[in-house]
Amino acid sequence: DKLNDRSFSWPSTGSNVSGYCFHRAMEDLGLDPLTWEHDLPTMVMDAETRVDWAIAEADYALRMINQNTAGLVTAIHTTLDEARETPSIFVGPHGNPDNKADVAFAVRAAVSDLAVRLALSETAILNYERQATVMMARTPKTWTAFRHGEVTPANARVVTEFVGSLPDDTDLH
Repeated sequence: DKLNDRSFSWPSTGSNVSGYCFHRAMEDLGLDPLTWEHDLPTMVMDAETRVDWAIAEADYALRMINQNTAGLVTAIHTTLDEARETPSIFVGPHGNPDNKADVAFAVRAAVSDLAVRLALSETAILNYERQATVMMARTPKTWTAFRHGEVTPANARVVTEFVGSLPDDTDLH
């Protein structure tokens, strides 16, 4: 068992272990970073290393929260895109993507369905949709960083509000 193997090399005292290193170390130990018991034996590490380890765990958890929130935003956007492209999913077999009323009804139905299933307000669903649309179109690098967990949901909202308030200058594209 690697946890009790005194020859196992832990991060050095005083090192700032990043979330990525935490995740990799957990894999090296054969542990799942999402399900381990959070009680590594105190005899294995000194207090400073345990603190570094805990901070790295917090960093990793925050990155996962960021990625999961971006995944939620993406899934909402994908669902609403499907409603626009294939309104028959929500309207019935007569739904036509060229009929604006069918598309509008399908999008409203999809928003309602998402709101109920996710226990979010319809306004929240529409805000997530706007966030995805604005960030993908106008800040693709920030969108990618958000998807990788490098941007917090709060900062992604601020980016969306700021960029969404700017005029769309086609000369900049």
